[in-house]
Amino acid sequence: MGWALIAVIVALGAATLWVVARFDAQRTAAWRRVADELGYEFVDRVPTAELPGADILKAFDRGRWMGARNVLKGVEGPARVTLCDYRYSIGSARNTNSDHVTLCLVETPEIDVPTCYARPQMVPFFDAIGKLVGRQNIEFEDGHAFSGAYVLEGTDEDAVRELFSAAVRRFFVKHKSKRWVFEGAGRALCLSYAGRTEPHQATSLVADALEILEALRTRG
Repeated sequence: MGWALIAVIVALGAATLWVVARFDAQRTAAWRRVADELGYEFVDRVPTAELPGADILKAFDRGRWMGARNVLKGVEGPARVTLCDYRYSIGSARNTNSDHVTLCLVETPEIDVPTCYARPQMVPFFDAIGKLVGRQNIEFEDGHAFSGAYVLEGTDEDAVRELFSAAVRRFFVKHKSKRWVFEGAGRALCLSYAGRTEPHQATSLVADALEILEALRTRG
């Protein structure tokens, strides 16, 4: 390999790192502004283990923890709210890939919900195959609109069915275009929009999480 080619590769690598660092800096600055607007505390980095629900929520049960950045902490009534860019890695050695998702975590003494997880139906064919091979999907005979829009899982199926009353299912269906990825366990709830959320969407993410909290608290 010629020195000229090596120099080009090094230059491209350096340029890529500069672009990534600049993007991260701009994103962090934007999240700081959002924290000021919401009246939340901003913390640059927080270890995963210190995040609400880190020991019980499925959001933290994939890949290897790489921590949270751009963490916003606030209080909404009796609920403690945490927003963060959560990063985790999958694979090992040369095949390691990292992924990011923006989470809205809510802790409140107002609820005590069974462990549950709801995500949008992806490709119907693959979700159907998943069901055939034993992957859980709690369905409702009188709730085809909900069961057609979401995959629902839970460790205690009867308790999850009770939690997802007809009114709660209608609420989720009403907002299905937002493609919520939701889970709950005990006094903790977690909501994301399936990927990294732009800072300007933070207010909507928090509002949606609090609406879900109210729907579950009142069963509709």
